[in-house]
Amino acid sequence: MALSVVAVTPMPGGERAALSTLDARRQDMARHGWVVSWSRASAWGGLIIRRATLRNVRISGVLDGKRVLYAAERLDISTDLLRSHRVSVAPEGAQAVALFARPSPGDAEGVLFAARITSDGAQLVLHRAASADGVGAAVTASNLALEIERSPVSSKLIAFGLRGLDARLAWGNANGGLAGDISVKRLNLPVALPGLGKQVDGLRVAASIGGNESSQVVLLHLARGTVGPVNMRLSGRLVRGLDWTGDFDLVGVGLAAAVRRAAAGGAASPALARVVSLLDRELADFQGSDATAPPVTVAAAGDGGRRAAPSESGESGALISVPLRLRGGMWMLGAVPLADLSAAFDATPPH
Repeated sequence: MALSVVAVTPMPGGERAALSTLDARRQDMARHGWVVSWSRASAWGGLIIRRATLRNVRISGVLDGKRVLYAAERLDISTDLLRSHRVSVAPEGAQAVALFARPSPGDAEGVLFAARITSDGAQLVLHRAASADGVGAAVTASNLALEIERSPVSSKLIAFGLRGLDARLAWGNANGGLAGDISVKRLNLPVALPGLGKQVDGLRVAASIGGNESSQVVLLHLARGTVGPVNMRLSGRLVRGLDWTGDFDLVGVGLAAAVRRAAAGGAASPALARVVSLLDRELADFQGSDATAPPVTVAAAGDGGRRAAPSESGESGALISVPLRLRGGMWMLGAVPLADLSAAFDATPPH
């Protein structure tokens, strides 16, 4: 207990020592190819714990052959001399991150990804093993808003809202690439999905990236969550050769309830809803009680927060497993291109 008191008690020269520690961290990052700058800094510290507040921060470096730029209005940084390879960072105010890449050697650098971030109760903990060329990070936030201005899949503004974020990331040679395990209590999607709403509960994604520039591999170890009446799991891989190819297994319970909701809202044909419901009942009877999924207590967004009825909540129904494939830039459900399924979701909203 006495050590704890001494560690946080300001001491003569504490500000100078804290700034010296901060500058040492900056030099260490520079040796690893990362440039850190700020417009104003204030610091204080004790014998063990040292803290600093930075204003108008800019961080840039290269990660996996791509240039990364991060900016923040304010960062509160804490270091512990007993754990010299660990840094805790708490952002305040607006943040932005951008990823730049060249489409091919000799081409001009272009923006691959750009986003704005605002958060509440966010904290980033970076740690580096002394004996390995690898870095780990833990990211937590009570609430986080992510506005993606540009990405490989869209140049339009896409906004996400996250509640209860808990992420663990690792990258570097010691980890063979990049790996992450991310959990979110609630994810608000940019748009409502027909029959599903725009809210994902209990989301967890575990993935890793390996390989090399010519043959990159993205492994989706696990992705699961509850979307409206559907409980689903997804796993598989993306492999980059001359083109990206993907093989995934999608497993879900409550898909028939989602189609019925889509039909009720005019986003799917009533005929499709009847056929899917009939098949769902027959398959559920065949599977028996093994098809039961974890209970869902809240209906999809847009239902006014009411509790979902048992038949629409994903609590029961057929367990359906379908292959999801990416071939030649085209996503396919089994052997059927997803674009060909759009006719089934061509209906006129009821008057």
